[in-house]
Amino acid sequence: MRSLKRILLSALVVAFGMALAGAAPAPSLALARTVRQQLFKIAVQLGPLLEVEQDGGTNLRSKGWGSGTIISPDGYILTNYHVVDVEDLKDQVPDNVTVREGEMAVFVTVKVDEPPVPAFIAEVVAADPDLDLAVLHVTTTPDGKAVNWSKTKLPYATLGDSDELLPLDKLYIFGYPGIGGDTITVVEGEVSGFTAEAGVGNRAWIKTNATIAGGNSGGTAVDEDGKLVGVPTQAGSGSESSAYVDCRPLADTNGDGQVDEDDTCVPIGGFINALRSINVAKPLIEEAMRGEGTVPGKAPTPAKKQPTATPRVGPTPEPGDGVIITGTIVDADTGRGIPGALFLALQPGVTFDEFETDDQIYTAAEADEDGQFVLPDPLLRGESYTLVAGLKGYQPVYEDGVYVGEDAEPVVELTIRLKKR
Repeated sequence: MRSLKRILLSALVVAFGMALAGAAPAPSLALARTVRQQLFKIAVQLGPLLEVEQDGGTNLRSKGWGSGTIISPDGYILTNYHVVDVEDLKDQVPDNVTVREGEMAVFVTVKVDEPPVPAFIAEVVAADPDLDLAVLHVTTTPDGKAVNWSKTKLPYATLGDSDELLPLDKLYIFGYPGIGGDTITVVEGEVSGFTAEAGVGNRAWIKTNATIAGGNSGGTAVDEDGKLVGVPTQAGSGSESSAYVDCRPLADTNGDGQVDEDDTCVPIGGFINALRSINVAKPLIEEAMRGEGTVPGKAPTPAKKQPTATPRVGPTPEPGDGVIITGTIVDADTGRGIPGALFLALQPGVTFDEFETDDQIYTAAEADEDGQFVLPDPLLRGESYTLVAGLKGYQPVYEDGVYVGEDAEPVVELTIRLKKR
């Protein structure tokens, strides 16, 4: 069986091994389809939780009003502070509505042509009003069930290095602006320049020519490699007297039992003209993941993490340190994608013959309905990995000792063919 696996892998090994070693660089990819599909899941919508007393009972409702980015497999989310700040909202809801403080509803996109669906409730675990940044941690499902992080791994963004950006570099912004529809929206633009801020640095803000509406606040701004480099933050429609352009109904202000266009809307923001640099956010992220984050008006408490969780703590690998692996796993006979197929990278030094337990897996991805996948963790340069692809009913393929060279392209896209048993 081992020799048969080698035969099946022959075409893959030559292309994949050489690309990783840097001998035959992969073509430059500007947000490959599989990377975009992953980002649609990573960019989430956030909104306040409202406890509505009606007909002798209390119902929990929520409505999205801002955006955020999942930044770890165990549910840490980066957003703006003003997205999680509900002080003004508390003064605008009727007496039978209570706004929960310190928690937000998390909506995720399942289909890009449909509105996001409520998936989690997250707690604010770190916040900095001066930087207008906040970090949340997913704690429960909407029905209050605790998330078991030993069994749940979310897709998440790799943090980039905003200090490496240059004017005219491409930017892609994912979020939920609420203008022109309720589905996830993507706009592209370029880096226009940078703005300094006292005590923060010369790259406190990234200026962009992309047109971004207010509901995108806290959202996902990535570079050409799909790495998170900024947070849409600074709002202003061009005039101090201009009215807000993003205003949403968030509570049943007219008492008809529904939250709809007949209710009074709450201003969310105008057009955004700058991004908060991701490097400015990294210290806050690290504090949150260590359980050392602080939130205004709240005593410091450890972040709610299961002891079996394996978050990325500390700095994310910088550009040049890792290689993102993406691709499609197809049936060797039909050429069609194989949904549910798995692609694994084992821990450095672990061979296929030694592979017995899940803790020997460095990173893994499951192919979507089209057979496409993106490994959530980049392979580190200078390391060697065993790569495995397979699914029940197919002959698995693998290769030991695939070396990731210093000259390898930052994104490698593969087509892997599996043959039925």
